[in-house]
Amino acid sequence: MLAVLMMGLATVPASATTSTWTLNDIGQKFCVPAGGTQSYLLVQVSGTWTTTLRYGVRKLPPGSSSTEGTIQPGSNDTHIINGFIGVTYAAAPAGDYNAEVWATDGKVTQTAPVLLRYGKGYACW
Repeated sequence: MLAVLMMGLATVPASATTSTWTLNDIGQKFCVPAGGTQSYLLVQVSGTWTTTLRYGVRKLPPGSSSTEGTIQPGSNDTHIINGFIGVTYAAAPAGDYNAEVWATDGKVTQTAPVLLRYGKGYACW
């Protein structure tokens, strides 16, 4: 099931122009072996935007790294993934870690949660 929830953090005063795009929470969960691995996270922005959007991921376990990307001005519905984030997950103790995919137009930053479950193997759900 594709959840369309917006978790956002506005970084501009309430009197500023309201954006018409949304970073969608697509319910991302990822099983990570305790020794770490590499993978991709997805970015889905819907609505309309007139400036280039930047995106990435934050709150990864220490030692992890990731790429960032951009989405050119345009529009999208909730059927298309419009960004990918390459992630190298560092080794970490078993347990759940809460990362966030973020997107910004330079005025507004929105986030969506990503659950990382570190443990043995890939059958963690």
